Amino acid sequence: METMAAAGYVQSSAYTMIKDPQKISFSYRDNLWQGADLLATGIASFGHLSGVHYQNVADWNDYLTSLVDKRLPLGRAYTPSALQSMIRQLILLLKRGYVEIRYFNEKFGRDIWQEYQTVWQQ
Repeated sequence: METMAAAGYVQSSAYTMIKDPQKISFSYRDNLWQGADLLATGIASFGHLSGVHYQNVADWNDYLTSLVDKRLPLGRAYTPSALQSMIRQLILLLKRGYVEIRYFNEKFGRDIWQEYQTVWQQ
């Protein structure tokens, strides 16, 4: 926490830290849903950095030992394919209640309206 605070981050909830609360006003969530990096800070926390989805260790003692030893407390990690990354973002962006088709055309070169037309019609 001290290192993050020294870098200008402040705690905004039980599980998130943001750089500038005067400017952010919870836009971190929207940025995350559009593929931005998220540093996992806590036991069993999930993060996403440079295209890698990862989770910290789930055992408290292992987590603390990693930190004391100046090691990242990584438990597991996975690099999703381009299609999996697109699906991840689609599912996360659905939490907004709408999806911008053009965003997926521009970012992934895919027409999600056409590809998932049967799903949308249900």
